[in-house]
Amino acid sequence: MCLYLIFNLQWITWLSFGIWLVIGLIFYRFYGSRNSILKNEMQ
Repeated sequence: MCLYLIFNLQWITWLSFGIWLVIGLIFYRFYGSRNSILKNEMQ
């Protein structure tokens, strides 16, 4: 049932999901690398 609903979403919904996913991953990558506790301990 859930997969049926997910796969029947409009293309604009998938596009906006993809864009926000990429933005989130970029933010996560740069924020995590700058504020990592392990990285700060190694320096």
